Amino acid sequence: MIDFCCRRIGEPEPEISSGKYKTYKMNSISKTKPYLNMDKTQNKDEKYYFLNKISKIGNILNSDFNTLLPNYIQTYLEDYPFDDFDKKYSDYTTNSLVEIENINFSKPIQLKNNNMIYLGEWTKEGIINGRGKMYQPDSNTYIEGEWSNGSLKFGRIINNNSIYIGYIEDNQFHGKGKYNEIKGNSYEGYFSYGQKHGQGKYIYSDGCTYEGSFENNEMNGEGEFNWTNGIYYKGEFYKGIFHGNGILKWRNGNIYNGQFKKGFFYGNGIFYWKNKEEYYKGEYINSIKNGKGMYKFKNGDIYIGQWSNNRPSGKGTYETKNKIYSGIWKEGNFVELLDIVSKYQSGEINENIDFNFEANNENIDISNLEHINVKMMIEIN
Repeated sequence: MIDFCCRRIGEPEPEISSGKYKTYKMNSISKTKPYLNMDKTQNKDEKYYFLNKISKIGNILNSDFNTLLPNYIQTYLEDYPFDDFDKKYSDYTTNSLVEIENINFSKPIQLKNNNMIYLGEWTKEGIINGRGKMYQPDSNTYIEGEWSNGSLKFGRIINNNSIYIGYIEDNQFHGKGKYNEIKGNSYEGYFSYGQKHGQGKYIYSDGCTYEGSFENNEMNGEGEFNWTNGIYYKGEFYKGIFHGNGILKWRNGNIYNGQFKKGFFYGNGIFYWKNKEEYYKGEYINSIKNGKGMYKFKNGDIYIGQWSNNRPSGKGTYETKNKIYSGIWKEGNFVELLDIVSKYQSGEINENIDFNFEANNENIDISNLEHINVKMMIEIN
């Protein structure tokens, strides 16, 4: 982001006030003012000592700081002044602040080494420390916040592409913060040295949202994803895709609850078709019913047995309200009857049953859901 080291030569003597600052604690950042209890000799000595340091750092500008900023930054600062920023984002602010021998500088200083303009508090040794504002013309970047020994610790950073509010460490977003992109995407949560890391919420410009755990800028761990078309997922993520246990719900009410692997149904799960009032409970491989499973029909009939490629294949039983038929199935067709068990001790029961059926399938679409990096389900019949 920005290197805050500065070395320069000076110009005419500015108006300054000097004095030592008390050590204090606070729940939210508030503007600080020096209290002057130094005698005139000490004040004069520190003043010229400081000016000697400033003369090696930069040029003093005889102009208002805000007039040096681009119009869009000026407009933003008028709409969102720092006092309001302090109140609105008080939960982001530092819990304690120690200021030692700061000098509140009344005019902006242009730092020669990196072409930055700074207005704010310094130590008498010429190190940026305390509350201040900084503008970097080369990148149209505006910074306002709290510095400690030349490094920004907390503040807001505005440039052509984004606005960040939060904690900083080693010139990188670190800790709790809020990041808004000009194009509309936003993130609020925790960062680790410039990357989304920890709990947070990401809102896409089209209205889709993810809230949950991040790791190294990716959705990783427990989270919830909502699409604007009504699809909803809650469960485990791995590197931005569904992986582990989760629930996927469509806008028509269909639900899958079970295991995922790299974005597909994989392992044990239950799929429920709301409109047809039917469900499948069993094993999946790559979102296809494969292995052992049970299918329950709306009329109460049940098939329990082996599946392959979304159809009954292998040994299985078909149970009606009156009888249980055991046999061999192939690609959904009943090919060999092994046994019939009546549920009643006596009496003949005549049934006309079509054993050849195509179970409802999940109609896997090869296209991607927006913002998810895997092939995933779009519509369910």
